[in-house]
Formats: sequence, structure tokens, C-alpha cells
Amino acid sequence: MSTYRRLIGLPVIALADGTRLGTVRHLIIDSGKAQIVGLALEDGRWWRPSPVLLLRDAVGLGDEVVTVRDRAALVEAPGQPELEPLLLGERPLVGQRVLRVDGSLLGWVTDYAFDPRSGRILSLEVSPDGAGGADDSDGAVAPQLVAYQQVQVLGPDAVVVAQAVRQEPRHAPLPPPPAPASVASAPVASPPEPNRTTETAADAPCEATGAAPAGQPTATTGGDLARLFRERQERFLLGKVAGRPVLGRERNVLVEAGTTVTQEILAKVKEAGKLLELTASVSISRDDQS
Repeated sequence: MSTYRRLIGLPVIALADGTRLGTVRHLIIDSGKAQIVGLALEDGRWWRPSPVLLLRDAVGLGDEVVTVRDRAALVEAPGQPELEPLLLGERPLVGQRVLRVDGSLLGWVTDYAFDPRSGRILSLEVSPDGAGGADDSDGAVAPQLVAYQQVQVLGPDAVVVAQAVRQEPRHAPLPPPPAPASVASAPVASPPEPNRTTETAADAPCEATGAAPAGQPTATTGGDLARLFRERQERFLLGKVAGRPVLGRERNVLVEAGTTVTQEILAKVKEAGKLLELTASVSISRDDQS
């Protein structure tokens, strides 16, 4: 299984000579078939159409790189009849609003998973506030996974899901830590006998930090992972150039096309909950490709 969020920004490497052919800029979707058909690349050559790697020609979609046999695997969209209609009416799936049949809002698409062989979309990650990877330690704004079988329409302006889909946390709330034993009721321990195995620091709770015993989940695990992802995402975005405008909730322009992402712009986009839209928008500068 591959995901949109994992692929964006990955380098594409030719196995024939080990050269870098570009970076994944966005995914091309056939909405009628709910299928990923290709990867649009940024190769630093702004004066010509972006090269496209058809999914069927990819050798591997790895965690660190995408591999192809050689440069001949890349094509230009204007010469591909199967791609031209898709690109003309293309709307990014990430950032799309998700509605139930009765018109009530479930949230916004923040990621999606697909089969790397067939390209078939398997599920959507939907967040109630449009900010993927939000801290879900309290279950308040955690994104949820919606199986594609629940999707009724994958349209250009909205995704419509079954009425039965409800907004629920993706992860079940973690159980509360066990209450510490009462000091007053605990019996007075006798001095340890020789060669008796005593409790190790790994087995006992850490009173200074409030950490749970080893092997027991902590309530901050999800938040820590989300924070690490956001930090990595923000480092990726700084210095990149927006390839298309990023709009806010009220359809106001947050970032103009061609704008270089700075700390100030990043802070504004974060406040609006539009980091994923900015990620989909940025183009890799030519210096990054060299």
C-alpha cells in the first residue's frame, strides 16, 4: 500500500545509471475509475511540460525513492491521449471537502492510500478541520480512515460518502494509566534477602516523569509521531515555490502562485490548517534538483 503523503517530494531514480530524473510533484487520478494512473514530476526544466511517470512503468514506490528502469520510462502528457483529459479537468483530491448524502460535512481529505500495482484507491484519510496529522491524544480532531467502499462520488468539487459514515477518531482512546498503589496502605517491606532479584528501573513507573511501565502504551505516542511528521513537513516546505495558489476556508488566497515559502507564510498556512494544500502546491526549485 502507498499513500499520497508518503510519495510527494520523493526523488525518482533510474536503475540503469543511478541518475535522479526528478521529484514527485503530484499524483494523476482517474476519478471515474478511482485509480492513480501516474506521477507528475518536477525536473527543474520550467520551459517544458512536466514529465510523467505512468504507474505501470514504475519499478518500485519505496519509502525513500521511486525507481524506474531508465529515463525512457518518462513521458510528456501532451503526447499521451489517456492523460490529456485527466490533466485538463484535474483537481487535487487532497484538500477536497467530504460530504454525506444529506449534505452534512464530514471533513476534508488529508491523505489517501492506494494499491501500488493497480493504482486503485483503497481509503481516504478525512480530518474534521483539514489539518492532517493533528494531535489526536484526546480524540478530538483525529483524522479517520474511510474505506473506499463507503465513497459514492469522487467529484471535481466534493467527495460524497454514505450517510452512515460518522466522524469518529481513527484511533481508539488509550486506556488511562493504572492508579499508583497507596503508600499509606502498603506494607513495610523487609530488607531484601541475599541474591533476591529486585525490581528493575525498566519494570517500575518513573515517578519523576510520569512515564508508564515498559511495554505499556503512553497517551502521548500519537502526538509525538504527529509532531515529528509536522516538523519534517515544515522543513520540506521552507524555501520551496508554490506552483498554484493556496486557498483558505473562505476561498481567500493564502499563498499566491510563484511565492517562495518563508517562516511567515508557513505560520499563516499552519494557522489556516492548509499545510497539505501547500505541500501539494509547491514546486521544487532547480537548485534542489542539482
